[in-house]
Amino acid sequence: MNKPAPPPTSENYHKIALAICYIRDHLQQQPSLEQIATHIGLSPHYTQRLFQQWAGLSPKAFLQFLTRQSCLTRLSEGEDVLNTSLASGLSSPSRLHDLCLHWDAMTPGSVRRKGQGLHIEYSWQPTLIGRALLATTDRGLCYLDFSEQDCGEAELLQRWPNASFQHSHHNPAHQKIASQLFLPHRELQLHIIGSPFQHKVWEALIRLPAGQLTSYGQLASAIGKTGASRAVGTAVAQNPIGLLIPCHRVIRQDGDIGNYHWGCERKAALLLHEQS
Repeated sequence: MNKPAPPPTSENYHKIALAICYIRDHLQQQPSLEQIATHIGLSPHYTQRLFQQWAGLSPKAFLQFLTRQSCLTRLSEGEDVLNTSLASGLSSPSRLHDLCLHWDAMTPGSVRRKGQGLHIEYSWQPTLIGRALLATTDRGLCYLDFSEQDCGEAELLQRWPNASFQHSHHNPAHQKIASQLFLPHRELQLHIIGSPFQHKVWEALIRLPAGQLTSYGQLASAIGKTGASRAVGTAVAQNPIGLLIPCHRVIRQDGDIGNYHWGCERKAALLLHEQS
């Protein structure tokens, strides 16, 4: 039987804060769990459990997350894969390749290209809850947004700044997609890019029956990540195809409807529509 997690105390908090600073400051050295534990004066096993309790992920996962952030910044600025790997403390481009695939389901080259070579068609379509921005590649629907026109298009271009875009004023394929959005059964091809963790969260959302609600904590438990409610919330918010990946079915633990990217009124309307 596993021992219970150590109780939260101010001393434990300061230990974890010290560990986080150490990992940040020694990112290029890629410190091991043993080195982190030695620095904060605890055993590796206790450090692992304490860090997991306070941060919702292991020291190794946190180190990978920071390394990923550093790599994405360098790649987006045009630095090549080899120099990015070495500057971020990775021993070879193959380790950077594995890291990007694990967290983003994309190769370093794909991250660096930011959609280069990708052709995206987009259009605005009328729906039951207002105009929707639909964007598709040759592989399927990659983006669905209900923001105002300028904001929706700006966010689309920000996701794939190097892609080629075509604004269609009359797009039969998009009209067909829009006509299916509120049907109980849809036949749609999706082109979704996300990390393995994001895909787990999104798949759990898709499995929720229409009208059924869940909380971030319940969603975290459903994917076997109890205690990772904050990370789950981030993944829900980063969903590029709202409505089809039904983030509107997630409410707060206390029953409050919570926030919604396109307004609480629209979220309430969607829930009422499904429950009726």
